[in-house]
Amino acid sequence: MTRYVGWNFSSGVSNLTSGPRIAIGALIVTGGLTGASPVICPFPGPRGVAQTFSSVPAMAAQAAPLSRDDVDRLIDRLGAFDVDVRTDAARAIRRAPGTVALPALMDAASGHADGFVRRRALVLVSGYDDPRVPDQMEQAVSEANDALRTVAYRYLERHPEPRLGPVLLKALTNETAELARPALIRALAAHGRDLKVQRALLAELARGAEGGRGDTIVALGDQRATYALKALVPLARTEGPFQAQAAIALGQIGDAAVVPALSAIPGTTPRSTGIAVTTALCLLAQDCQSRRAALVKELSEPDPYIGFQTLVRAAAFGLAELAVAGDVDAGRALIDAGRVADSPLGQIVAEAVSSVAVRRPEAILPLMVDAEDRRLTLTLVAAGLARRGDDFGEEQLFVRLRSLYFAEAEGSPKRELIQTLINTLQF
Repeated sequence: MTRYVGWNFSSGVSNLTSGPRIAIGALIVTGGLTGASPVICPFPGPRGVAQTFSSVPAMAAQAAPLSRDDVDRLIDRLGAFDVDVRTDAARAIRRAPGTVALPALMDAASGHADGFVRRRALVLVSGYDDPRVPDQMEQAVSEANDALRTVAYRYLERHPEPRLGPVLLKALTNETAELARPALIRALAAHGRDLKVQRALLAELARGAEGGRGDTIVALGDQRATYALKALVPLARTEGPFQAQAAIALGQIGDAAVVPALSAIPGTTPRSTGIAVTTALCLLAQDCQSRRAALVKELSEPDPYIGFQTLVRAAAFGLAELAVAGDVDAGRALIDAGRVADSPLGQIVAEAVSSVAVRRPEAILPLMVDAEDRRLTLTLVAAGLARRGDDFGEEQLFVRLRSLYFAEAEGSPKRELIQTLINTLQF
């Protein structure tokens, strides 16, 4: 979990005043970088290793690689009440030799006495590229602890394996946990080529609100499920609680055949639905410039008397949806809205910007073209992540940033930019 302070919404100025920037230290030592370990960025940051782990005193004095006992003690701290202790423990574990850290984390995820530690250990396991990780996640699907199942489902959404399709389908018949079921539906949607999965998800669309229809719509849109078009079009054309979600999903899927259906939605629909339709048509390349401008207007000229929060949130997340799809202008407009934000608007914009970072980290990089844009973007991402409280999403953000870092040439401006982003977010 990350730590951020100094977010000033009332003045419209964003200041990132977190503690000293945490470098991604070079703890790549003998036996430390293996197929079982995450790729750790060797950033020669402004502080030494001892300083980086200053809140983990037992580690500060060690120059040698961390032992299994060291890592086990750090894992125990993942359940500490103090968020700083938990954060620093996770950071130290990421930099331990993978041959030591991964087995320790897997053991903790399976059998630690503290349920919170088990969940947090499983989140850290998700950051490793190792053939044992999918097996660990498969085991977690059958855990009694719904928090562990949720982590497993979210991992399997990002790493779908055909052999696990039947396992997830079986879980769908019994999964009722409030957080776990939406994650399971998303994991299933990643298996969209499986005809049995298609039938199961289309059945979910017919269940109504109690059956998680909204969660299914969002998952189908994110996975660009063309097989669901015929089921989604009537939902988008029918005024109701799922109309906006269905419209966005149709835009995400990207089939121009739905343009007439979306265009025919009457202007008398609620404004929030109209914003969703505007977003969807922009995703479908229908006069996107003017539609993007309409979304920006909702942010720059909000009506404080009629659904302020609802309309601004719809517009902010509409622009975020466009940014995820690669619309740099939409991302910059969103950042600009954070530049002059008052308190409620600033919080909404920060959440929207951080959602872009979590879903598609590479879409954030073009938004930091100069020093001021960089400062504001980093602040918005940090503040939004703090509000989201999504440690799994943050872990996957770090994994992706790590990959992007090593894909760039050493010393390149883009690599340095990614380093700044990782340091600022204190991964």
